[in-house]
Amino acid sequence: MKAPPSTWIVIAALVAGAVWAFIATQPAEPAELPADPCQRVAVKALAGEFGELLPWQATAYRLLAENGPARQGKAYVTHYTPPRFKRGQGTRWGWGCTEGCWAANKLPGYWYVLVQHPSSGFWEMGWIRDTGASWNDSRWKRVGRERYGVEVDLWLDRWHPSPKMANVSWPGAEYVAISAQNTW
Repeated sequence: MKAPPSTWIVIAALVAGAVWAFIATQPAEPAELPADPCQRVAVKALAGEFGELLPWQATAYRLLAENGPARQGKAYVTHYTPPRFKRGQGTRWGWGCTEGCWAANKLPGYWYVLVQHPSSGFWEMGWIRDTGASWNDSRWKRVGRERYGVEVDLWLDRWHPSPKMANVSWPGAEYVAISAQNTW
């Protein structure tokens, strides 16, 4: 027995509707991301994938997305903490100590630095707003090499609110430096 022509029209319309509904619910083609992994992270951060950014973080990620890293390498990361460095206490340059405040001698002031936590793999953005003692770089390069067998380019010091972090170091942490001057 043959189905009447109107039945075939209804079946064809249902199939077409199902195909259209399937296509309409598929995610849009992802935006083209840069080939450089650091710039990909920056584009994602600016798109809000990692939460709301502070204004200085947005500036850092924008510069990284537009220009790429100015320098990359390995650092020996130490921490400065309360009670010696209290929250809000002024750094040598007058900035208050807060999360995101980093010190460096071998990077220009006010540059940004993206550093990978060695244990978790998580990357953290920091802002160079202080310097340390002139001997820090040579000392921590030597300690990294002799104690941990790690060659590092420079020393970085990260402010952290917990005094428990005072004796925690990250020898050989990967870093990406971002020029604040946008001159390269």
